[in-house]
Amino acid sequence: GYQETLRTAAGDVAIQTSGMTTAEYLDMSSATGSVTLTAKNAGGTGVVDMYLQGQDGGDVFLVGQSGEAVLQGDDDTDLTVSGGVSVAGDAGDLVLKGGNGTSSHASGDVIIKGGTGGGSEGKTQVYGSNDTLITTFVETADDATDSLEIKNGTGGIELAAVGGTEVNLVLAPKTADNTNGTGGMVMLPAGTEIDFDNSDDMVVSTKKYVDDEIAKVGDNF
Repeated sequence: GYQETLRTAAGDVAIQTSGMTTAEYLDMSSATGSVTLTAKNAGGTGVVDMYLQGQDGGDVFLVGQSGEAVLQGDDDTDLTVSGGVSVAGDAGDLVLKGGNGTSSHASGDVIIKGGTGGGSEGKTQVYGSNDTLITTFVETADDATDSLEIKNGTGGIELAAVGGTEVNLVLAPKTADNTNGTGGMVMLPAGTEIDFDNSDDMVVSTKKYVDDEIAKVGDNF
């Protein structure tokens, strides 16, 4: 017969379908090693969304049996995770965060990485809202030990090379022939002064500044 409620042997509600008032329904199918839940409608055509939600703001958890849950797209497809669209207010942000720790256990990090095992290794890239590339992070070797650390602050930020005992920080503009010839430059806004360890004797100056100072000295003779 027709039922709106499935109850346990103790009489507690297990599945409630009283809210199913339209032609949409939940279809269940299985294959060896997997179960598929699909949102469908009676007509069998058109897009039907599926929502998973907790009561009164409750969270939805993904639990992996090996201790690491995975949210993954279907074979050969992209996976897009997005904040909510704007309807009556601003659109929602997408927030990625590590798990909260305790007084005796560390909090979790946010780790973003490309895929592996293919003909070429995946890169980690950041795109703008119009799908233009902003930044690409490239792993140069699977045994690389040096990396870049970015720290915020009040009145200044820090770009730090970390890893080995001595680690260079290289700025590499792209030149016409992709070598060290003429072409791309490292450019700073007008009026910028680079100071090494707040020491006047270690200030890095522009070529124009040096040329002007030499000219002033020549004028004095």
